[in-house]
Amino acid sequence: MNTQVSFVSSLLPASVVKNLESPSTRGRKECTQENRVLCVSKLLINLIKGAASDYREGLYIKFDGNPGDSGCQNQALALRTISRLDLEEEFSSLASKAKEIQEIFNQRCLMPRKEKRKQGSPFELFQRCFSKIEISKEMEYLLHCYLSAVMRAPVKTEDNGVVLTRCEINNLSNLSENITYIPMKRLKKILNNNKEILSVLSVNAVECEAKKLTSVAVSEKELIVKMLSPEHRKTIKCFGELRTFGCLFYEVKTLIFGLRERQDVVCLRKILKEGDEPVRIFLKPSEPGGEFQVILKESVPDNTPVTVFEAVFKGNREEVCSEIEERGFTELILIEGAVVPQYDPKSKLEEVKDELAREEISRFREIKRPIFELDHVYFTKKEETGLCQEGRKWIVV
Repeated sequence: MNTQVSFVSSLLPASVVKNLESPSTRGRKECTQENRVLCVSKLLINLIKGAASDYREGLYIKFDGNPGDSGCQNQALALRTISRLDLEEEFSSLASKAKEIQEIFNQRCLMPRKEKRKQGSPFELFQRCFSKIEISKEMEYLLHCYLSAVMRAPVKTEDNGVVLTRCEINNLSNLSENITYIPMKRLKKILNNNKEILSVLSVNAVECEAKKLTSVAVSEKELIVKMLSPEHRKTIKCFGELRTFGCLFYEVKTLIFGLRERQDVVCLRKILKEGDEPVRIFLKPSEPGGEFQVILKESVPDNTPVTVFEAVFKGNREEVCSEIEERGFTELILIEGAVVPQYDPKSKLEEVKDELAREEISRFREIKRPIFELDHVYFTKKEETGLCQEGRKWIVV
């Protein structure tokens, strides 16, 4: 992914930029062009600073966004892949630019009106500061994940402990407290743009990883890649925004076989109800491409990258471990990837166009489900696998 993209064009929809360009004040008198430009600039600056700081500290859990495309497995795989790259130079450069821009706007706030006019309009200054910033596709993905995570908020907790979330526009105030100077319909465009781009980039990333698989038969790999290609995706409009869905079973298959080939550590984590005792089961293949084996959590250093599979347990730890050893973690996860709708929540199996793919998914649907029900997948480090999300706050459990 060496292609460079425009930072502003990716993060801000054209309608938001156009709103900044307009000198008129509509609605509240404080919604001047100056204030609108300042609050959006602050949003972009703090997005860069927050993402750079958390990524450098290895807080990958802060990039666990909520694009609403049933694609958490894609995001986990993409973040794991990006984590292997050296992005320090790009992050340093981007953070340095953000600091310089912040100083420019801080100085402008102290200027008398006459001096401001010499500097040009607020929008002209915005353009000079941001228009030439370009970022890599990897950085684009990270920033969109981070922005999505900032907007993520809990809606309710179900009886089984699963926390339902959605993206809240008002959470953008965590990056810029006066963001409501921008009209709500424009802010909604930022959210829509974020979800649309993130869903496409995530499916693209998984397709790319599928092409790298080496441990599956040629015919099996061809089917996986085929089912992740644009021809077999589904793009629909949900609440005014476009969402792109890949075939979920083959996304999960790409994730699980990719993790096996790299001998990555994974963690099966119990979703807790009130009064439950925490359960974390760590697994790792004994050889590249091999099946996952249960390992002691003490054998995993705290800074080890881990892909976490969160699930509702219907048995105790010993029963779950016994089932994993008897049936294999890979099969259990693939069953969970098969039994759910393959695209959007209302999609039917008949929408899977390829006959061989439908037959494979059907075979897994006929196998007895595990004694856990998979809900969410995310990428983090071992030391963070004992954290429980409450909005964007994290507490130890």
